[in-house]
Amino acid sequence: MQRFIPTIKYSLLQGSFWMSFCVVYTYASVFLLFKGYSNFQIGIIIAIAGMISVILQPMVAGLADRGNKITIRTLIMLLTGIVLGCGGILSVTGLYFLWYSLFYGILLATHQMITPLINAVGMECINRGISVNFGLARGIGSMAYAFMSFLAGNLIEHFSAGAIPILILGCYIFILVAAWQFRFHLEEGRSKNNIQSEEEKSKNNLIRQERNEKKAFFVSHKKFFLLLIGEDKKFRTAEVSKKIGRSRLSFGNEDKLWQALGARPGSISPMGLVFDQDREIQLIVDQDVADLEEFCVHPCQNTQSLALRWQDFEQIFLKRTGHIPQFIEITGEIPE
Repeated sequence: MQRFIPTIKYSLLQGSFWMSFCVVYTYASVFLLFKGYSNFQIGIIIAIAGMISVILQPMVAGLADRGNKITIRTLIMLLTGIVLGCGGILSVTGLYFLWYSLFYGILLATHQMITPLINAVGMECINRGISVNFGLARGIGSMAYAFMSFLAGNLIEHFSAGAIPILILGCYIFILVAAWQFRFHLEEGRSKNNIQSEEEKSKNNLIRQERNEKKAFFVSHKKFFLLLIGEDKKFRTAEVSKKIGRSRLSFGNEDKLWQALGARPGSISPMGLVFDQDREIQLIVDQDVADLEEFCVHPCQNTQSLALRWQDFEQIFLKRTGHIPQFIEITGEIPE
């Protein structure tokens, strides 16, 4: 039962988040129309909130990456506090017309900033060796969205759209509680990594020997590259530099690796591209790797392996992250 607790906690976090998403976004027009705004004005409010979120999201992500003082969990709780404040103000009747647009806009922008943090909690679990069933958690999130759609519609029908701020407060109190109880137990995660049977170690070693894949992370003039190369090939910096049109390449240090891919040395993985929201990393792929029917990667943690079809990786994962791979043919020979 103990091993299911992280999944239960993450499911509660996903469920509370999607319930709040339903109320904040799905019923945004309902509330603002109720307060006298036109559809055109509502569109402007939502657009401005989106632009503000785009500007502030990198700053929020930077705070999460700077150290242990401000954790992802703490950021979620702080942003949730802002939303609760806005929801409380919006629940007050008789406000000046423009105040509703201001505070609902802040609420929309803050909610968007919380979105990547909710997903980052799950990735942090992987980094710490804590097993979480993402499919189940996301499914519960969808069910929670459907439930809240039904509940909110009924409440608004029986009372009025003035009940929406109250629903927002309730949903975000739920998020606050879910985030507060979702504490990471780093030592627990490490101990799980260390308690590995000889059979599992042998299996992992066999996977590493059988899969024709090797990853390298390096940097050239502050431009980051992630290289996927066949296990049986020799990696020569001069050859790769010439074929990608870079004069000087060097391996990225541990700090840069963590900031760019959310991984430590020995756990480099193309799955870490999900953290590169600004697409600062260029993926370089040895053509022989792309020609494989499937290849094996770590989920940003070297105690587990995932077997992926290249077509699925390129057409689904890379399209979602927005990374366009550059293909080169690596021979392992020193260029003339």
